[in-house]
Amino acid sequence: MEDSYVGLVAKRIPATRRGRLFGISSAIGGVIGVAGAMAALLAGATAGWVTAAEPHARQA
Repeated sequence: MEDSYVGLVAKRIPATRRGRLFGISSAIGGVIGVAGAMAALLAGATAGWVTAAEPHARQA
């Protein structure tokens, strides 16, 4: 049974453009992921949940 999304892409997007479609969507997803991580860090720091990491003391 064919997956509906894959079938839709296969029928509607020309084979010469599919790589570009998946590349752009992956890049946009990566940018949104990084922005979301930064927003979560900022929100956590503002609320006092996240503090700057201090280096661990070396044990001799």
